[in-house]
Amino acid sequence: MTPTRDTSSPPYRQALRELRGFLRDMKKDVRAKNFDPDKIARTDVRIGHVDGKTVDRFVVHFRSTGCLWDKRAGGCTMCGFWNETAQFMRPITHRNFVNQFADVLRTHELQQYPVLSLYNAGSFLVEQEIPLSAVEEIMGLVARHLPDLKRVIIESKVEDVDREKLRGLQKILGNRTQLALAVGFESQDDTVRNLCINKGCTKRQFENFVELTRSDGLHSIVYLILKPPFLTEREAIDEAVASTRYVCQVGASEVNYETMTIESDTFINLLYAQGLYKLPWLWSVAEILQQVRPFSTPFLTPFRYIADSIDTPRNCPRCTSSVIKSIYQDYCADFEAAHFATLTCRCKADWEQELAREDFRSIPERVLSSLALLREQPTPVVR
Repeated sequence: MTPTRDTSSPPYRQALRELRGFLRDMKKDVRAKNFDPDKIARTDVRIGHVDGKTVDRFVVHFRSTGCLWDKRAGGCTMCGFWNETAQFMRPITHRNFVNQFADVLRTHELQQYPVLSLYNAGSFLVEQEIPLSAVEEIMGLVARHLPDLKRVIIESKVEDVDREKLRGLQKILGNRTQLALAVGFESQDDTVRNLCINKGCTKRQFENFVELTRSDGLHSIVYLILKPPFLTEREAIDEAVASTRYVCQVGASEVNYETMTIESDTFINLLYAQGLYKLPWLWSVAEILQQVRPFSTPFLTPFRYIADSIDTPRNCPRCTSSVIKSIYQDYCADFEAAHFATLTCRCKADWEQELAREDFRSIPERVLSSLALLREQPTPVVR
């Protein structure tokens, strides 16, 4: 890969400007969906880890107002979460958010879960996305109704992290429940993070986030994306390993891998429909885990988000199910490499051929070329 690391170069600036313009234009004619503002979008039970133990983790996806970054800069290239928000409707109010969580408390036995994740398809620390007063009232409900809860996980963009807000929320939760903050950093490479994903945050902001959480005793979770667009299979592996090493060196508490999936009404979906993007092989995921083993044991998020996936990573039909189980269930439960270290299949030869494929263009050149092709041969987003 030959990324343009000078983010002030004309090709880089042009690619970023055109990418963000394209992302914003994609959503100009989107029709608003009708949602009940007092009902949660969805819930899920996932593997969790706390105090060195594997536990069940309850996940709440709020029906939210939508991501401010999406409105300002077109959002991330792979993210279809906005499609499940009220972004094109009236904002979700303080009372709506609290009603949603109160309904979850009534309809689910949350006392059995040591870890609770509260997600709003954006940043939990941005007033325009969810009122701080609503977040504080929800944390008050957590403290009152779930006194034995070990950890509450919320998400934020790196640039939105606010020490005083976090201290205030931890104070409401009390000493028995730890607040954890998850951020999507995605890649240590500025070009990949900005041009391939359109993330927007800087390394300095990320390092400040890690230092803040460490000094305040908060648990930090860092999301890294596996195989963003415009990277070859080999480049994606190398980038994931380099990003994991960097995040560990900076001192984050935990690394989570989010393997690329295809969601409706996304830029990555347009690339996928035109044959300009291929989902990662599961062999690549196993290879990344093997390479980072000496310094990290990342958790892998399952292929279940607030927005449903159209397509997910795979190998061949013979081995896909068993490899997914070995990595995304068995390994994520105990982080033992033995679950995937001896996996094999005839399709590994095809994966190795994919690893040999090279692209000598710079990242800005790849972005601009793909945008030109999408404009010349528009393809409806696959639903």
